[in-house]
Amino acid sequence: MVVLPSRIRGFVLSEKTLRYISDLKELLGPRRRLDLQRLFSAFPGGLRGIGLLLVRTMVGVWMILQAATYVKGVAEPNLSHYALGALVAASGVLLLFGFLTPIASVMATAWSLKVSWLTLTTIGIYDAGSFLRPGIVAVAIALLGPGAFSIDCRLFGRRQIIIPPGEWSTRQRDLQ
Repeated sequence: MVVLPSRIRGFVLSEKTLRYISDLKELLGPRRRLDLQRLFSAFPGGLRGIGLLLVRTMVGVWMILQAATYVKGVAEPNLSHYALGALVAASGVLLLFGFLTPIASVMATAWSLKVSWLTLTTIGIYDAGSFLRPGIVAVAIALLGPGAFSIDCRLFGRRQIIIPPGEWSTRQRDLQ
């Protein structure tokens, strides 16, 4: 059991609270921590952010062009062809603007795998590689994060919280 002081920064803690904190520290252990960032990994700025912006733009434009090519290339398109083309184009637009980047990257990877598999089975291995490369880059985008120049960064990025200096309360009602 972890031994904790009964006073932390001027606050008097009850025995029940001390036991709860102690049990929580034992449960988490010395090396475990709670992960707060689950969907987005990083928002690098500077040259790294510009690099991620260029990569996102390349994959986004590729997705939009592939969607247009898919819809135009079908002899008799029906509603499912248009819906799939719209989904692919939407993922390209999401990647361009950097909104919901990990989800759009997964959609781009799935589309890339589908197109490269169809190309591999019909034309050959040499032509399939050019369709697979943007999918691999989309996986890298999903793992690296959207970068500082994205809507995701503006909505979900790190924030600086400034706590003004103040005095600790010693009143009994504030301590309970």
